[in-house]
Amino acid sequence: MRGYAANSLGKIGDLRAVEPLIGLLGDMEIRFDVVSALGKLQDARAEEPLKDLLDDPDAEFREEVILALEIIGEAGEDKLPDLEEDETFQEGGKRMVVATSRNPQLRSAAKKRWGLKCFCCGFDFGQFYGPEAKGLAIVHHLHPFNNAKGGPRKATVEDVRVVCANCHYVIHKKDPPRDVEEIRRMVKKT
Repeated sequence: MRGYAANSLGKIGDLRAVEPLIGLLGDMEIRFDVVSALGKLQDARAEEPLKDLLDDPDAEFREEVILALEIIGEAGEDKLPDLEEDETFQEGGKRMVVATSRNPQLRSAAKKRWGLKCFCCGFDFGQFYGPEAKGLAIVHHLHPFNNAKGGPRKATVEDVRVVCANCHYVIHKKDPPRDVEEIRRMVKKT
């Protein structure tokens, strides 16, 4: 519950939450949520406290910290800790994740309606990697579920678009997520 509250503070975007969240960085039960919220708030006050966590022994946690710093805009290779080539990292730990259920019939219908190429950049997994990867696109909801008041909702193929993993990552790099048309324009500029 406290983790959910921390995450919600990040989504709300009220910068008054930055200092209290920084104070919770040491709370082992909710630190992933706190780091995520600080990234969403994109406030420079969180940079130094987050950088102090880059030497945490938990590799998965360090990745979360790096992502938050990248979102804030201050993480670069020069700011990351030096690593030895033969350094090992603990991987494979389990953590509970609450996920929103998706309807496989909507996924199939969306891929039929929109095709298998990324709506934003045109990438086609099957064309690039061959038949084994055909259809490996993501069905992205145009309206985030956090706006659905926590419950299930109805959706049609017009409420979703087929995108590749890279575009999906860029869409969700901001909160609220970027519009697919914005990503499409970004791609056309390059």
